[in-house]
Amino acid sequence: MIQQVPGKIKRTGLHCTGTIYRAIIILKAQFTTVVQVSQFMQVKWINITPYNKLIINKNQNKMKTFFSKKLLVLLIAAFAIVLFACKKSYNTTATPGTGLATAPETKPQYNNTSFGVYKGVVIGSTGTIVFKINNGDNVIKGYLSIDNIKDTLSTTQTLVAGQAINNVRFTGRISSMTLSVNADGSNATLSNISITGHNNVTIFIIHENSTKQVFCYEGTYSGNLSGTLNCTRVGINNGDTAYVLTKVNDTLFVQGFGQVNNNSINISLATPFAIQGSFSGNNFNGTWSWTNIGTGIFACNRTF
Repeated sequence: MIQQVPGKIKRTGLHCTGTIYRAIIILKAQFTTVVQVSQFMQVKWINITPYNKLIINKNQNKMKTFFSKKLLVLLIAAFAIVLFACKKSYNTTATPGTGLATAPETKPQYNNTSFGVYKGVVIGSTGTIVFKINNGDNVIKGYLSIDNIKDTLSTTQTLVAGQAINNVRFTGRISSMTLSVNADGSNATLSNISITGHNNVTIFIIHENSTKQVFCYEGTYSGNLSGTLNCTRVGINNGDTAYVLTKVNDTLFVQGFGQVNNNSINISLATPFAIQGSFSGNNFNGTWSWTNIGTGIFACNRTF
């Protein structure tokens, strides 16, 4: 029989409307074969004359031949629907093939407010963090990615437009943390951080404006010392700022920032610890030096 299943199914890259048809061929009570147009797309309205019944020949070979032909016809029809009923498009805010945004996500009306999008990097082990606070959609969520494990955080507290965010607790499946932000979106901090399986976690986070995209990089440094080195870059123009967060050992984290000029930057993370690096595409690479300790190199890749 032919079942008509109305509805709309959306997926990035596929935009169609219509009805999904599911063809079911029943040969025996115990043997049901289902051929269904992919759930990853929609199809236009089509007219299919349903079979009221199937004539099953007692001859086994003929029955198999009959079944094979009908199944082949249905598969060809489904393939044709895929080709002609849908058109492909790309998300213009993401780099094709990378999933990385190419434009700021914060809406212009939330520039210099406590609402909008916050992005940053995590150390202990390594990861990224994003908070979306009423960015025009009434969503108040945090999205953590650490060591390829993802967690979504939410809060029961009320946030008010134009006001500071004071000690708002967000909780997820494996993590929890407290967010505080000034009314103009500045000085965002995360405290009382707890992530299952990770101790001594430190996070740097910053508010993104609609005119300056925030880029997050994760990497490592090596040489006389080795460890984690992550970076958050704000904007792509000369004079824009990049922030570096580095883990030296289980209890020592150092942070610094500097201005980017011609995609290059010099940052003093602590009095004796300095880095020199450059941005190229989705990479941030360079050298580091630490007085009386040694020197080495670092390499980071953009992950958000």
